[in-house]
Amino acid sequence: MSPVGIQGAQNLYPTEEIDWVVGDGLKLDFHHEFDIVHVSNFSPFTMVDSLETEQAKLISGQIMRYLKQNGLLVFVWNSRLDESDPQGTWANYSIKQIARYFEAVENANYLGTWATHSQLSTLFGSCSLSNFVTQLTAAGARFHSKTARIVAAVQKL
Repeated sequence: MSPVGIQGAQNLYPTEEIDWVVGDGLKLDFHHEFDIVHVSNFSPFTMVDSLETEQAKLISGQIMRYLKQNGLLVFVWNSRLDESDPQGTWANYSIKQIARYFEAVENANYLGTWATHSQLSTLFGSCSLSNFVTQLTAAGARFHSKTARIVAAVQKL
């Protein structure tokens, strides 16, 4: 939870109804306090060898503990969707990898994983998280070798 990320979010959502917090996203002193946790390009996910490791499972567990019962975790990740890492610095997870990871989160109801792009989100609005837009985005990412956004959602039980 970086100061730059918080400032960007405050600019997008200027309201007094949101408490913005800056700190280490895995070591905050909150327990069962939030209705929604939004995680975008969270760097600990680039530091694991695989989303199937115990370390990766611990990361999701630490994030989930911030949520109230029935709270929602929204995960956003920029990726070319092809599981490559040409520079060795960024994991280009596929939609299936992210889906498998969040389907396995303990004490959670997996809601779905989608791919979208900011331009498609503007065009399709609330329909931009759909299977149709996911297929369109995946084809576009493959054809143009550009990044897309993977969005996953889970609800804490």
